[in-house]
Amino acid sequence: MSLKSLIILTFIVIAGGIAYYFTALESEKGVSVEDAQLIPDLAQNLGLVTKLTLHRAGNQLLAEVRKSEDGWVVSNRHDYEADISAVRGIFSEMAQARLIEKKTASQENYSRIGVEDISNADAQGVQFTITGLPETVRVITGKKGNLQDTQFIRKAGDAQSWLIDRRLHLDRDAAWWLRKDILDIPPEDIESIRIRHMDGDELVIVNVSRENYEFALDHPVSDDMQVSESELYQVANALSSLQLRNVVSLQSIREEILPSTIATFRTYDGLHVEARTFSIGKNRYVRLNLEIELESAEENRQASAAQVRRLVEALEPKVSGWAFELPTITQDAMVKRLEDILLQKDG
Repeated sequence: MSLKSLIILTFIVIAGGIAYYFTALESEKGVSVEDAQLIPDLAQNLGLVTKLTLHRAGNQLLAEVRKSEDGWVVSNRHDYEADISAVRGIFSEMAQARLIEKKTASQENYSRIGVEDISNADAQGVQFTITGLPETVRVITGKKGNLQDTQFIRKAGDAQSWLIDRRLHLDRDAAWWLRKDILDIPPEDIESIRIRHMDGDELVIVNVSRENYEFALDHPVSDDMQVSESELYQVANALSSLQLRNVVSLQSIREEILPSTIATFRTYDGLHVEARTFSIGKNRYVRLNLEIELESAEENRQASAAQVRRLVEALEPKVSGWAFELPTITQDAMVKRLEDILLQKDG
């Protein structure tokens, strides 16, 4: 055998030995398991579930969603309404998840697949706890598996770890579990917008053609300036498909809330949405207030009064007593100044 062939053969043997070593650490001669549910009978007992809690290293709370009298809420976001589709989706994943192979039962090897006890300050995984079932379920979810769309897990308190047949989508950000939709007022429904800054600066935008929702400044514009259409319509679209990024209860804010800007959106139906922007540290928040002024609505829309009232009644629990972090483009739109809308003409 030539020296070159010997070197290649030696390399193959060493590489194979290393691969076998790490595979053995993960599987310890893994045993296949057919049709074994991760959480037996969860699908049949979902109605009993009252709470889902996520913790990370050091037993730090990440998110908690619980069933209240009014539906599912996010506990560590002051019981704001939860995204029911997200809640149903994760329980569906858990109910369908199956154990497909035994992995390491050695505590020394847990860190390799991310299933250490979360009491460990360096733990990599997330532990989810399901409350309300006949027995409380606690499962540590670790790294993605060596097969596509699989994941390592270990039931808290058990030595044995497993590979399951899917990856559980447990978002670590409590805000992800919130219901994001707040309200949706398309630009064609808006009659006017007034943005008042506390320094006295004011911006007024009006809809001069409802059919085409053509917006214009209600300010004189000098000959050397022109209106930025993109900036104008960014403001007009601020309430269209409005979604939150995060939420905080006003009761939890210990300092005085002083708005820096008040933006008032008036619709043709008589609905007024007032958005008050304020800051706490580096975070900007918006408070929303809804009012109805039907006497100012168009006469031919008076018949929609009941519909507007129903809309306000439905929206009030979502906005009253809350302050929202909104997408940056939306928050910027609500604090525009006249100088942001005007551009210097070329030449």
